[in-house]
Amino acid sequence: MSASGEALPLASSAGGEESSVDGFLRRKDDYTQLQIVVQWQMKLRIALALVVLAVAANPESTGYDRFGGWLKLTGTKTGFFHTQQIDGRWWLVTPDGHAFFSKGVDNVGYRPEAASSPKPPADPEAWATSAAHQLRGWNFNTAGAWSVTELYGKEIVYTPVVNMAASIQRDLWLKGGVVDYFSPQFREAADGVAARMCTPHANDPWLLGYFTDNELRWGKDWRSEDSLLESYLKMPRDSPGFTKATAFVKALGHDATDEDKRKFEGLVAVEYARVTSEAIHRHDPNHLVLGCRFAGYPGDAVIKAAGEYFDVISFHSYNAAAPVDRLRQITRVTGKPTMVTEFSFKAMDSGLPNTKGAGKPVATQADRANGFTGYVEALAGLPGVVGYHWFEYRDEPKEGRFDGENSNYGVVKIDFTPWDALTAKMTAVNAEIEARHAAAGQAAETIDPMPPPDFKGWTRIPIPPVDGLKPKMQWRVDTAQHALICSGDGGHEWLRYDRELGDFVFEADWRFTPRGPEEKRYNSGIGVRLSKYGEIWYQAQTGLTGGYLFGVNFVDGVLKPFNLSKEMKENRVKPAGEWNHYEVTARGDRIALAVNGEVVNELPECGLRRGYVGLEAEGYEITFRNLRLQVIE
Repeated sequence: MSASGEALPLASSAGGEESSVDGFLRRKDDYTQLQIVVQWQMKLRIALALVVLAVAANPESTGYDRFGGWLKLTGTKTGFFHTQQIDGRWWLVTPDGHAFFSKGVDNVGYRPEAASSPKPPADPEAWATSAAHQLRGWNFNTAGAWSVTELYGKEIVYTPVVNMAASIQRDLWLKGGVVDYFSPQFREAADGVAARMCTPHANDPWLLGYFTDNELRWGKDWRSEDSLLESYLKMPRDSPGFTKATAFVKALGHDATDEDKRKFEGLVAVEYARVTSEAIHRHDPNHLVLGCRFAGYPGDAVIKAAGEYFDVISFHSYNAAAPVDRLRQITRVTGKPTMVTEFSFKAMDSGLPNTKGAGKPVATQADRANGFTGYVEALAGLPGVVGYHWFEYRDEPKEGRFDGENSNYGVVKIDFTPWDALTAKMTAVNAEIEARHAAAGQAAETIDPMPPPDFKGWTRIPIPPVDGLKPKMQWRVDTAQHALICSGDGGHEWLRYDRELGDFVFEADWRFTPRGPEEKRYNSGIGVRLSKYGEIWYQAQTGLTGGYLFGVNFVDGVLKPFNLSKEMKENRVKPAGEWNHYEVTARGDRIALAVNGEVVNELPECGLRRGYVGLEAEGYEITFRNLRLQVIE
């Protein structure tokens, strides 16, 4: 160095080539830099290891107990996981007695699924320890369905699928086959599975509970056009299932209706749920039965049957928005908590085809992260939900796994490299879920909006809005019956409730006054998110042709008529003179209509986020009662 402290340049050889002295010094400098990098990497690894050891020694420093239970809320300490309602909200409770919201990832594993998959790790136990720490670092606390058994004992909660029906017939979830749940063979198989798979874990506090099966068929769906009744009538004539089905049909005394078929599905579901849960509890009385992982809503009869025996109702949905209304319905029907045990988002920037597998692809990893955020925050806001499990840990191979799926579902790539944008968002969002759930449902307000006799707070609006009102008042309140009656002879109009609403659930009982056996039409409706004077309107039709949504939507700045009558799942409206119950849910950009306990119609893109509810007069006498409005602002 010169006296000024500047480095003196070294002489170069002729022609600009590096001299041997220059090369030696440059290589020496590179080696020194490499030493520094290696030393810092070692220091960083040691620091991280010390952090992991510190957390393991004192998990309370993270705000969670050793299982991932939230220290700010306590339940009953039993030594094993159980469910409990605390302050009006369902929770899982850890063996140490703390509130637990199951935040899981499915299929945490290393096994190759195709030629492009990496080879299995040389030390699977070490891999499992690392994977468990990785998941806990992202604020997950559960290894979901199909996770490798090496994760057991690695300080992460686990949830095996024991496959009771699938032990008799393979690929039930894929092909939609049906097992004879009334047969002694099924009872013996269930008991054998429980003895083999549950007994060894009966005293393990890290086990959350068991899934009995995966995505069984409970009626007509994408895998079969047959109802369960029709499937059972196709069983061998000497089978208990065939005997049960024929006795059921004979007792009807008429051809089975859709309602009859649903009743039979309920009978089958009761038998399945009873046999599987009793088998598990014979061999493991300590742990939860987490249900059979419904692939879609199987109907109230099946759900109610499951609720009699399962501790938690597990449900799958790959829609872009969380199935909040469906989950509320499940908890209402069963009185049990729910858990979404498969959901995911896949992105086209992953380089994978995304042509096979549930769900519509999004564009980017940032979109996946945002999708996760909106989905799980909506779940945490439901008092009846106790967890969510993302599908899945690792991306599927580009050439397709055993069933052809080739999608970007993973939190890590196929080579185990994390998707950083996704996992960073998961880490942050997962950390706030318990606090969100503790506040679930606090903002709801329930109102009885029945008009007073002077109709204060309600306004008559002509249909169409440019027409004038007819002079005759066709609405009256029967205070004795707490009912609102429309004579139907005063012109076409809305009776509008004057409070503007955002998100809400509106319920009403209604019935038409019969005109005679020849009258088939009947017409009225319930307005949902009407604009103030009815230029934009969304109507739940109350005619005898069925309950469905139609109206004029506001899309991209343009008014567009729509009619979802062809998308109506079934006509559940009862004849004139009989009471019907409608429940209309408007949440975000979605409107859902439930008729007599079943969701039959949904509008996924409502352009008007705020509006009014109203009741329609259109030429027929109709009575409304039991009006109930839950405001979710």
